Amino acid sequence: MDNHEDQNERKGLPILNEISIHELKPRIDKYKVTVDELRELIKMHLSFNSKDDTYYCFIPALYLDFDEKKLYSLYTEYESFETYVAKGWSGKYEDFLSKIELKEKYWNDENGIPILDYSKGVSNA
Repeated sequence: MDNHEDQNERKGLPILNEISIHELKPRIDKYKVTVDELRELIKMHLSFNSKDDTYYCFIPALYLDFDEKKLYSLYTEYESFETYVAKGWSGKYEDFLSKIELKEKYWNDENGIPILDYSKGVSNA
């Protein structure tokens, strides 16, 4: 995907919040993947890469709580998403993995056994 296409998906939506998500979501649905697809990607990645590399490639980066108007970030790069939140929202760099439902934890297999173990927090690889 080129940058131009990406800009079209966000066109007219400079701020993501509990209102604009309803307009953005249909525009980005084509990128949606299932938990099972992510599990398969992890397994495939592990067959060609180290466990450490796979661990860091698949760490969830953001968690948006639209009910509480909170953004949680585990994004470890220079850019801090938690500082760019909409008015009325709060953002923080915090391990949010315990907030994710077990069935959505794509880093576990179908039986809930970790493929990648984030149970001790992402900073303890």
